[in-house]
Amino acid sequence: MGNAEPVSIADEVPFEIPESWEWVRLQTVCTKLVDGDHNPPKGEVNRTDYIMASSTNINQDRLVDLEKVRYLSAETFFKENERTSASAGDIFFTSVGSLGRSCIFDGSLNICFQRSVSVLTTLLYNEYLKYCFDSGYFQNKVQKEATGTAQKGFYLNQLASALIPVPPYQEQVRIVSEIKKYLPLISEYETKQASLNELNDNFPDQLKKSILQLAVQGKLVPQEPSDEPASVLLKRIRAEKERLIKEGKIKRDKNESVIIRRDNSHYEKLGSQERCIDDEIPFDIPDTWEWCRVSSILNINPRNQLPDDTTVGFMPMPLLEDGFNNRHAFEERKWKTVKSGFTHFKNDDVVVAYLLHNKNTKSCR
Repeated sequence: MGNAEPVSIADEVPFEIPESWEWVRLQTVCTKLVDGDHNPPKGEVNRTDYIMASSTNINQDRLVDLEKVRYLSAETFFKENERTSASAGDIFFTSVGSLGRSCIFDGSLNICFQRSVSVLTTLLYNEYLKYCFDSGYFQNKVQKEATGTAQKGFYLNQLASALIPVPPYQEQVRIVSEIKKYLPLISEYETKQASLNELNDNFPDQLKKSILQLAVQGKLVPQEPSDEPASVLLKRIRAEKERLIKEGKIKRDKNESVIIRRDNSHYEKLGSQERCIDDEIPFDIPDTWEWCRVSSILNINPRNQLPDDTTVGFMPMPLLEDGFNNRHAFEERKWKTVKSGFTHFKNDDVVVAYLLHNKNTKSCR
């Protein structure tokens, strides 16, 4: 600089460039490189002459959420000499907070910025410089060299001294043109990748549900004609429940359900009443299968009798994992502390917990 001897910056140069290119400090290719007011006025809620924007208003290569900003009058704006003003073609670069975002200003607004945004007027092809800012090289540099504790910043002096690779002007134009060919493809790929990620995340659960659905429809394994039909099994279950009722071990269900098939329809007998339930039948099942109410084949919330000092497993709901996955843990407690106020179960019972507040269902065996 000036009459000083040249200093080697080989340790700063991050990669090789073509012989017709040059490395330069950003400030040497800008006619304006400023940031916003460090102590901006509060501004006004009602719209006046100038929009007061910050780094949060720059995202996805454009200005966003401008309806949420405050405003400055022209009088206040011109009193604040340190505040940035912008012209069409200028580049906005976020220097504090949301680091490294940028966009090219189209000149359609009267706008000024707080310190979190730097404004650049460049002698390079502005779209080329904007893509330099977006490159992995520059984004990594910003993240690595940003300073601060509560809020990181890549401040004006750091931006001004940053090295930029400069090709011949016409090559800058060609580079931008080539980049624009690929950007729609990248956007399309991003959309498809997001869909693929969602599919991959949901696929195991969906596959499991599909397999279970085939299973309960009788389509997962071939039907074996020699198997005992389900109607015989249900008769045995009813007989066993009747025995337990007589022994006083379970109570009789006053509305015991028996479902029968007749004339290609399904009918349910509840005591002396019978009604057609075809509108409740969700799908067809094999001829040897039967539909039944859950209460017909199990005892809900059974009660156990044990000595008070017996150590038993106790399962608070957080120890039963979400989903139908049979994964759970348990605590050990004395029977006398849990026999009242809690659901009883024993080995091989099926436990289902319904969390109505967040619509999750859990189960285990």
